[in-house]
Amino acid sequence: MKQQTMPVVFISHGAPFVATEDGEYQQALRTFASQWHPRAVLVVSAHWETDLPPQITFGPTHSLIYDFTGFDEALYSIKYPAPGQPEVANEVEMLLNKAGWAPKRTTIRGLDHGAWVPLLLMYPAADIPVVQLSLPRPLDPRKLYAMGEALCPLADDGIMLLASGGLVHNLRRIHPDARHRLMDTWAEEFDDWVWQRVQAHDHEALLQYRAQDAAALAVPSQWTEHFDVLFPALGAAGNGRPASPIFQGFDLGNLSMRSFYWS
Repeated sequence: MKQQTMPVVFISHGAPFVATEDGEYQQALRTFASQWHPRAVLVVSAHWETDLPPQITFGPTHSLIYDFTGFDEALYSIKYPAPGQPEVANEVEMLLNKAGWAPKRTTIRGLDHGAWVPLLLMYPAADIPVVQLSLPRPLDPRKLYAMGEALCPLADDGIMLLASGGLVHNLRRIHPDARHRLMDTWAEEFDDWVWQRVQAHDHEALLQYRAQDAAALAVPSQWTEHFDVLFPALGAAGNGRPASPIFQGFDLGNLSMRSFYWS
């Protein structure tokens, strides 16, 4: 039987507490995931940055990293025992080596919450193997895009590339009491602009997103990692695959939860 060609996915993972809630966002991720049965998921998360070269997890199992503080104790007891997949990690390594990235292997890195929170919501049985690829520094959009291009063949081999970050992510501007509603027009403006450019396959405009006035607030220059994971996804998706929505909305007044995929 021919392996199902997998989508490239961008998930805005929000705050860690979304892992223990059940609302429209969680339902949307579950509905999306029910349509796709990857042989493995390759995650690029905003919460694992490394100096060049990038790193790939090669461990057969994963611990979880609770890389946050001040949240409900229930979050720190969550388990997600998805297996690793060295065979898939080796495939990722070969593709990146071919493109000149010379990645490093790690067998001790766990899954950060940018990886395990969306996976827990999408595939709660934890029965799909997971490999994680670090987000390399310096975070140059064109280089990250090229990294994604090198990973294009994974989709035809049944591997889902999951980029986990956020289109609007400025923790200094959030409104802690504004759950599930939008208060800041600059956030909506930038979020809508990105989605329009994604749908139009206008990758050049996205690579030059700093030209947008709202970008200064939506993607603070000192903390770009949540937006930067979009670029490997764009590169892996290419220009020929249409983009489809998974969820659109905001949390905490301006934290984008927009998620979508290319298939």
